Amino acid sequence: MSASELAGGLDLRLNTLKYHLDALLDSGLTRVTEVRWSQKGRKIKVYEPVEKMIVLIPRAGLKAVPGKRDVWQISVTNFSN
Repeated sequence: MSASELAGGLDLRLNTLKYHLDALLDSGLTRVTEVRWSQKGRKIKVYEPVEKMIVLIPRAGLKAVPGKRDVWQISVTNFSN
């Protein structure tokens, strides 16, 4: 799906969705599968999720505080050979 299609389906503003989509791309949790061209000649990237396991591990010695993300260490592992 394109960013515009995703934003519409999730009822998010496009700039908000692109911010999070960039983070997903940087972490390897999604990828660009195709580039299309709009009628105005702009690139439209098509995205898909990547099959990976996400493991959340609490950091040693820290207590979980609601809304505080830095307590968790996030490990993304690709189990495909």
